[in-house]
Amino acid sequence: MQQNNSEQSADETNSFLQAVADCAAALLGDEDFERGVNRALEILGASASADRLCVNEHIADRANDNLGCVVVRYEWLSSYSNSQLYHPDMNSVSYAGIEDSYRIFASGQHWGGLINTMSEPFRSNQKEKLGVKATYAIPIMIEGKYWGIIGLDFCQTARELSDAEIAVLKTAASFIGSAIQRERSRCAKEEAERTALLEQQKVIELAKSERILNITANAAQALLNNENLEMAIANALQIIGEGIDTDRVVVMEHCQDSTEDSLGYAKVLFEWHSPHAVSQLHHPNLQRVSYEGIESWYERLSKGEAVGGVVNEFPEPLRSGQIEIGVKSMYSVPIMVNGKYWGIVGFDDCREAKQHSKTEISVLKTTAACIGSAIQQSRIRQRREQAERDIILEQQRVTQLQEQNFILEKRDRILAATALSANVLLTGEDFDCCVNRVLQIIGESIDTDRVVVIENWHNLSKPSIPHWRVIYEWDSPDTIPQISHPELTQGSWEGIQEWYELCCKGKSVSSRLEDMPEPFRSGQAKLGVKVLYVVPIFIEGKFWGNIGFDDCREETHRSEAELNILKTAAACIGGAIEQERIRRAKEQAERNILLEREKAAIDKAAQLEQSNQILSLRDRWLEATANAANQLLKITELNQAINAALKILGENLDCDRVMVMQNVIDCLDRPFGFLHVLYEWHSADTISQLLHPKLNKISGNGIEENNAKLQAGEWIGGLIEEFSEPFYSGQIELGVKSTYAVPIFVDNQFWGILAFDHCRESKRLTLAEIAVLKTAASCIGSAIYRQQIQQEKEQAELAILEERNRMAREIHDTLAQAFTGISLQLEAAKNILPKESEAVQERLLRAKNLAKEGITEARRSVRALRSEALEYSDLVTALRQLVDKMVLGTSVEAQVLVEGETRRLASEIEVELFRIAQEALTNSLNHARANKICIQLIYETNTIHLLVNDNGIGFNTQQLHNQGFGLIGMRERCDRLKGNLVINSKTQQGTEIVVTVITNSI
Repeated sequence: MQQNNSEQSADETNSFLQAVADCAAALLGDEDFERGVNRALEILGASASADRLCVNEHIADRANDNLGCVVVRYEWLSSYSNSQLYHPDMNSVSYAGIEDSYRIFASGQHWGGLINTMSEPFRSNQKEKLGVKATYAIPIMIEGKYWGIIGLDFCQTARELSDAEIAVLKTAASFIGSAIQRERSRCAKEEAERTALLEQQKVIELAKSERILNITANAAQALLNNENLEMAIANALQIIGEGIDTDRVVVMEHCQDSTEDSLGYAKVLFEWHSPHAVSQLHHPNLQRVSYEGIESWYERLSKGEAVGGVVNEFPEPLRSGQIEIGVKSMYSVPIMVNGKYWGIVGFDDCREAKQHSKTEISVLKTTAACIGSAIQQSRIRQRREQAERDIILEQQRVTQLQEQNFILEKRDRILAATALSANVLLTGEDFDCCVNRVLQIIGESIDTDRVVVIENWHNLSKPSIPHWRVIYEWDSPDTIPQISHPELTQGSWEGIQEWYELCCKGKSVSSRLEDMPEPFRSGQAKLGVKVLYVVPIFIEGKFWGNIGFDDCREETHRSEAELNILKTAAACIGGAIEQERIRRAKEQAERNILLEREKAAIDKAAQLEQSNQILSLRDRWLEATANAANQLLKITELNQAINAALKILGENLDCDRVMVMQNVIDCLDRPFGFLHVLYEWHSADTISQLLHPKLNKISGNGIEENNAKLQAGEWIGGLIEEFSEPFYSGQIELGVKSTYAVPIFVDNQFWGILAFDHCRESKRLTLAEIAVLKTAASCIGSAIYRQQIQQEKEQAELAILEERNRMAREIHDTLAQAFTGISLQLEAAKNILPKESEAVQERLLRAKNLAKEGITEARRSVRALRSEALEYSDLVTALRQLVDKMVLGTSVEAQVLVEGETRRLASEIEVELFRIAQEALTNSLNHARANKICIQLIYETNTIHLLVNDNGIGFNTQQLHNQGFGLIGMRERCDRLKGNLVINSKTQQGTEIVVTVITNSI
């Protein structure tokens, strides 16, 4: 029993230790420190079965020379306890009555136990106000000094903690205190840095604002001190132009046009220009500027907004006019008088394009207002004008201050994101996840849509052009990922070399989509980019790559100050990537040392495995060839045998198309003729070449060298791009990536080829594999040779049979009829001559008997020359025997059907119908590639019908003028019977042959 208790205690201690480890993970892994502390307290309190766990900070009371108190900073509660953190009396607990506990804490010792053993007033407060039955306090020591305590309260049961649990809690108190102190130090440091940066930025902004305000004040002074309005405005414009270093300042009045639906135009009233600019005031065409094309500018100016920018971005016809007077950038500040749009003050930069900040524009608005007021109120006293200007200036200062605050807040946000990013990179374990997290922090802080880390790389195929590729990326929702785009995850700096040079100098690049050069612009358009910002990354003083910021929802303008801050983030990321690569390289070097020791054994094993794979592949190929040869020997019908063999070869040799192609010589001018596809097997999703209307025949033109090799017994083949036209284009159309062909020889003569196509992926075959293919081609050639011999034998037999039938007809038509005529004449002579002459009668009888013997012998000869199939059976039986014999061993379904009452017909009719059916059946099996054939005999009173149907590929009946000898023979036999032959066929729909013969006409 005691042993069981010890084991249970050990298990509880281990569980407590695991909870402490989980607390540490919660503190270190959560970016939100407050949430991490609360999560750690929850884990620790639940593991200790406590009802309340608090982190209390010691607050000394130096003013009253007291020990002070402890204040609850963090708290976790079970469902059985009340909050001490929000209790009005117990949030702060004095050391009064428990002074000894302070000294215990200060020495690093713990304190606690059952609440009934505590002294007053501590006992009553804990028991009555918080319901505590047992409490423990673990001191938190930071840098050897007492900082506070971790308090554990038990409210359900009065539980006592063991020494092991106290020791574990001390460990937890140590790292929780360290985490709190580290967080406070970090926050204090960041606050100090942020304060310093804000003060520095305010000084810069104030100096800039002060300069522009001085210029504005001087211009206003010029307007006030000169009673001559034109001279006053001329002086003011000169002061402003020289002060902001521009090239032309014009005052233009808005004028209404006589046309009602026209917005009017702006007319130049006053102008100052530098020696670098020409006069717009005296230009014959540009003294007036229409609002045509810039209607949106008019709307903005009417609302008191300034407009302008780089001239190349302006719409026509404004752009052409400004370019004509040398303008590169232009800004127009509205002049509002009594809240209405009166005109503009225009600022033109002719030497170089400039971008004026919002601060400058805002101050210049004040100047525009002053000029407008001076023009409009020139007849009013100077005192009233000055008062009005003072009011406007004060309003402008307020607006300027608001804009400055907004800019500073934005920079603070970016700086905070940069600091957080650096912390993530320094503390994270999974580097790639940390980089992606950093990109998310930066992207969300500046409200962009895509942040990518781009690395420069050297493309060996184009060494003179620098290239780039995306290695990390974060995207906002609904933004297209660039890193997974098949075309845009990498590219070259070609076309944007100017950007590359700027980045090499450490300068950032920004561009709107319409300003980007091609082909870079098209790629960015596919990604939905509207504005692109590129910040360079330098590693060890060299341009390494970039951080790219893409705005896809709307165009966003980012100041140079923002980009400079983002350079700091870029430097952090670049440094972290370089350190990570150095670390990985070091680890890889260590691994390589270990791998080198095993390399020899692994190489030897790999060589053995490779040899085994080669032998296994050869065995599989040889087995497939043997199976194909077996099919060629086993199946009687050649078409079915070759198709079965091609299927075995294709499936086992892992190719996509296997074909038998016959070499056909079509004329003397082309000695190689063309290759015609006779048989084919192809895998699923592979185009059939046999059924292709143009490519089922391949001309020898252009591939004479390959044909010569094949006729010499050599093989050809390789990757399809290694072949020349026109063969190359045809194979590409069929989806071929690599092809191989071995010759087929029949009776030692080049007959054709056995071709193998790979369409899914290109392959290079070894000489050993080619040798196996040659064996397969030899087997197919032997099968074709055997079939040719069989066909020649059948043709010879058919010729003999035809000759026998012809001789039978000749005997029937000549000798038999002659003997019949002689017999009839002798019978007539016998009746005419006197019966008394016995000698004459005897000789006539003898002659008559000889004639009968001749007739009998002629008929016997005719029967001997008739078809053996019809010698001892009728037409129906002979046809059924023929069908059974010809489809034996094939997959073809064939049947003989009979309608009407069967009867024996004249021998000539039965023989000719039998031969017609035999020829039709042969055609269906050899050429139609049918798998169902039906022969039907329909017996009528005076007529016999023979129908032969198949479900084969059919043919075009319009081309029957090129019919073969089989169809010609069927037609000649039908003509001899004075019958009618009809052939119906459609491509891919089968063929029907109908023969009709009148039986009593023979």
